[in-house]
Amino acid sequence: MSDAFLRASSTATLLQLNAAQPTTSNQIPSFDFSIAAAQVAAAAVAAAQQNPLGNANDPSVKMFKNLENLRNNPKDIAAGKDDRVNNLHPARFLGGMVCSTKKIWRAARDVIPLEGLEPLATYDFSSIGLGGCITPRAILELHNPASQSLSLKMFTAANMTSSSVSRRLTLVDGDSAINVGDNLKDIMNLEAFIHAMRALCEAARFICPWNFSFSALNGFLLASNYAAKDLAGNKDRVSILVEFVNHVFKLNGTAWIQREDFLTAGELKNTWDEFFANQPAHLLTSVGGNGGNNFQNSQQNFNHGNQFNKGWRGGRGRGRGGFQGNGGQNFQSANVTGQQGLPNTNVPPPPTQPLPVCMRFNRGVCQNSANNCTLPPSGHKALHVCNVVNSNGVMCRGGHSRLQHH
Repeated sequence: MSDAFLRASSTATLLQLNAAQPTTSNQIPSFDFSIAAAQVAAAAVAAAQQNPLGNANDPSVKMFKNLENLRNNPKDIAAGKDDRVNNLHPARFLGGMVCSTKKIWRAARDVIPLEGLEPLATYDFSSIGLGGCITPRAILELHNPASQSLSLKMFTAANMTSSSVSRRLTLVDGDSAINVGDNLKDIMNLEAFIHAMRALCEAARFICPWNFSFSALNGFLLASNYAAKDLAGNKDRVSILVEFVNHVFKLNGTAWIQREDFLTAGELKNTWDEFFANQPAHLLTSVGGNGGNNFQNSQQNFNHGNQFNKGWRGGRGRGRGGFQGNGGQNFQSANVTGQQGLPNTNVPPPPTQPLPVCMRFNRGVCQNSANNCTLPPSGHKALHVCNVVNSNGVMCRGGHSRLQHH
């Protein structure tokens, strides 16, 4: 039973519930959310009957009594027509289901065929700000919970005009053909990834509101801060996250085929650990570290005799960071590189001018290397250094992002 149940229940309700529980370990049944809810409801009703005045205004008691009443008096749903467009059956507007989401998933599997629902393409995505963000292929695949072809990049505006299949190869006998690759553009940054996840969840809400597998996946990503513990500062963070999401799509699709449960947010923690452990080592190297060491400066290429002397002009910059340089001489006299192309932690800022730091690097979403990162629209070099300002008012400037700052 969850902490929320315990906090929302009165002492009398909990005592009633406790009295109804088995006393020996070999009598304890497997946990079922709906059974627990019914037990809490029954205990709440009993407590309310014993002390009706004291619980009359208790919201939890009121809702538990409503649940008990519904269980004892199920509604008769009249037959009627429904075409998903003009004729909407009143049953579509009943209150939400309060059993476990896995039970909902299994019930849906009993009534929806293996190939899924009949796909339509006229959902009102524009009303929630997602017009032009969900490709036709995404809509098609979402209608089939067993799909093994669903991909997160189908939920980006950049792919609205892209073909989902690049080419077809005809076999020798001329009777069949196979699809090879696709033309969909990859998701390149964390903002696009987050937006695609929102588009996915909202589209699923339109198409299959009973399917909570996508919300569970999004919930895990939010709770883990998009795997910040494992991937913060990793230049391949977004591509790894996209691959994981697509991996979960396939796992849940297979579960639907085999009439098994989808992966909940809690279960996805173990799925992520297994997935992450099997990633190639070169993809798990953080841009702020080398193996187990946080940024080693074996190469000290900084030119101390020409520290930002030429090409520096103050004032408000045209790009992010407030930096405005002078032609191509900016920072050329200071070779700001460290081991494996990482920024040098000993790079000092100009005495009185702001340091042109890459903000996207500090958010863990920059796709550029330290050597070729520039500030738009000026094109001036942007430094991959930590922009955290310490308590003494000095910027850290370490060879790590602010996400890795300690």
